[in-house]
Amino acid sequence: MRIPQEIHDEIIGFLHDDRDALQTCALVCRAWLLRVRFHLFRTVTLDPSPRSCSFVKLAQLCPEIQPYVRDLELRGRAPSSKAWWEAAQPTDIRWPTLPGGVPHPAALRREPDAVEVLSWLRLTFAPPDCGGGPPLLTLSKIYTLRLSETTLNAESAAFLAEVFPHVRTLSVNQCRVMSFAGLARLFQAFPRLSTLRLLAVEWLPHRTGGVLPDTTPGSLASLTAVDFSRDIYLEPLIEWFLKVSAHKSIRSLTCSIATRKSATAIRTFLMASGTSLHELSITLAEAQDPTAILEATQLDLSTSMGLRSLHIPCLHSRMGFPSRSLSWVLILLAKVRSPNLEEIRISITSPELARLNLEGLDVVLAQNALSRMRSLTFDVDDTKVASKRGPAEVERLLTQRVPTASAQRLVRVEYRC
Repeated sequence: MRIPQEIHDEIIGFLHDDRDALQTCALVCRAWLLRVRFHLFRTVTLDPSPRSCSFVKLAQLCPEIQPYVRDLELRGRAPSSKAWWEAAQPTDIRWPTLPGGVPHPAALRREPDAVEVLSWLRLTFAPPDCGGGPPLLTLSKIYTLRLSETTLNAESAAFLAEVFPHVRTLSVNQCRVMSFAGLARLFQAFPRLSTLRLLAVEWLPHRTGGVLPDTTPGSLASLTAVDFSRDIYLEPLIEWFLKVSAHKSIRSLTCSIATRKSATAIRTFLMASGTSLHELSITLAEAQDPTAILEATQLDLSTSMGLRSLHIPCLHSRMGFPSRSLSWVLILLAKVRSPNLEEIRISITSPELARLNLEGLDVVLAQNALSRMRSLTFDVDDTKVASKRGPAEVERLLTQRVPTASAQRLVRVEYRC
């Protein structure tokens, strides 16, 4: 019996994160090769290291793999682990960013500056019409661009937008920008940008006479989802977002609040967005005193009348983080007024679930009369917990302590161990 190619492709898809298996499948037959390449080369990381140079050499010898790259990470510093395409034996290929095969200075320095990064980018990706020889890589279908551990300026932002015009998702992690205006220019450089993730980014303070950020309204009209980590200085970002009217298009916001200034900035954004915001993930799990922050800043969700989905993570990203009061969860939920809210999701461990005032949660939800509520989901993550309760015990606990929501069949449990 001849099996349709679609079935083969579906089976290969289950191996998308198994590099060894995919490389074996690539040797089976030509019919499997295209789908294997789709998964094998979809995500690529390039940095100033021999490993990236070996990928560049592979892509030059086999240019048909380049269009398969959709998710690209550019790192300014080379990590120590080996890439899957790197041979077991040490490679003698030099990073080709300087004439004569000289190793890139970033490989010898802890913080490459913006000029070095731009030089590397130009030599690796510059289109032929920029002068000089052909680029080493032509990645014309990059939709997700991740910038990590690098230094940027307005010029490098413009170059990235020219080389990767189709970027829809931009992630910035552990990066430095020469000015806030340069950071704003980076965001505005991608006209199709719909998702922005800021994990850690720093910029130099504004100097008298320095370049001010462009505040043209509508310059981020395509932006619909934003993710801020606790390490982001939110005040100037939110202020700029409001000036360019980004709050009118953003439908999804993820934020981690650790300070009063961050809470004030998020409160300002929520008030401005009004009914525009549909999905919100908000946590104060890593704040020193989350209850005091909420009381001091008067941060609440009463103005977010368009919310359809609310996620409250109670998990700490740092191991050994001391347990704190979870009363902030109820304080946030107490003023939810959106008539469109359909789902509330709480991510938590089973020991902290037992500490959460579930009876108060049940009362709050009943009083708010959320008529369109379809689910109250408890995402219980016990993967790092020594004493695990198990899904059955968690369900019994919720049935006993959240009786009203349980009787309405709203309670859902997703348990991981």
